[in-house]
Amino acid sequence: MCTSPDVQIVMIASAIVLGISAAYAIFKEVKRHADNCGLSVPSMLKVKKNVDGLVNAGIFGAAESAVFYAAFETGVWRAIQNNPMTLEELAANTKATLTGSRCICEYLWARGTIKRGSDRKYYHSYGDDITAFLEPKVYFFHEIAHRQLFYLAESCMTDQPVGLQTVNGVEDIYKARVNNPSLEKWQRMMDTHSETIIKNVVRSGLIPYTKYKKVLDVCGNQGANALYIHSYYPHLEIVIHDLPSVLPVASKRITAGGLSEKISVYGKDLDELDIHTSPKGFDLIQMLHCSSEWPLADLTSRCKILRESLAAEGELVMLTASTFDTDGKERKKYRNAILRMPYFMACTKSNAGMHSFEGYSKALYAAGFSKVVYK
Repeated sequence: MCTSPDVQIVMIASAIVLGISAAYAIFKEVKRHADNCGLSVPSMLKVKKNVDGLVNAGIFGAAESAVFYAAFETGVWRAIQNNPMTLEELAANTKATLTGSRCICEYLWARGTIKRGSDRKYYHSYGDDITAFLEPKVYFFHEIAHRQLFYLAESCMTDQPVGLQTVNGVEDIYKARVNNPSLEKWQRMMDTHSETIIKNVVRSGLIPYTKYKKVLDVCGNQGANALYIHSYYPHLEIVIHDLPSVLPVASKRITAGGLSEKISVYGKDLDELDIHTSPKGFDLIQMLHCSSEWPLADLTSRCKILRESLAAEGELVMLTASTFDTDGKERKKYRNAILRMPYFMACTKSNAGMHSFEGYSKALYAAGFSKVVYK
């Protein structure tokens, strides 16, 4: 297709304007944090090596500078300077909430910046210059992909997704992701993420699908899980659950593949699930990477209803990243789970976060399950 010179000029001019706008947005966010931290913008953009030499990429790299900002702005960084404190003590003596203190301290501990004693008190012996830990590439990555993380400090003070509210104008990313233009990119990213996860699950044999007959895929998105599982286990009857606004794409995929006899959809908001009307008789209900954004109280109430949807010997399988309330095998075992917590706090919904296995266990026992096993 040929483009006239006038159109080319307009396109180039538009690209320049967008580039300037993006650069100005980055500058405003960095300046806001510089002012809050009492530092200059140039000092915030110094190129320094990470203290533990970690290579940061994706969501991990995007969150890193945001966590340091939050540590400084909430007062947590100075509070634990040569002064070991528990998360509860930090919540009582800084601007951070208990969840916010956990997000900051566990993240910095997982990446090796601060230390944690056997009494689970956090501390460090560095000075006030947080610029020693920052790299400029982080700013440019999360301005483009996760600008919400610039508001992590506010989220750590309120337990609210302030970045999501400010950047996207919504309270709950999961309910708004389809009809909000600013979240379309996120929706596509989740589809790709689902496909990657389910391929690993099926190929590894992590879930023994051969022993099941009827499966409910909770928050099954646009059908990637169900379609891939069916390609390996065509004997299964699979029901895809998600919001009604999400499922039309899944329905089209099912019809196009001639799979209507094996795969169906069930559109319902999780907040509107009802014991009496929800589908029944499943010998497997799977929840793949969809529980970290729920407060544990919500998880309990939803799993009570899901339990009623199980057959007599049915099982609920939750595939999710979790931490542990006890040290266990130290940070390497659940480091990735900890590093995801800033994203859930700033970018998903109120009171979200990375839960511990002990927290999940209590929620599931409260929902009426008789046995909870970690694998």
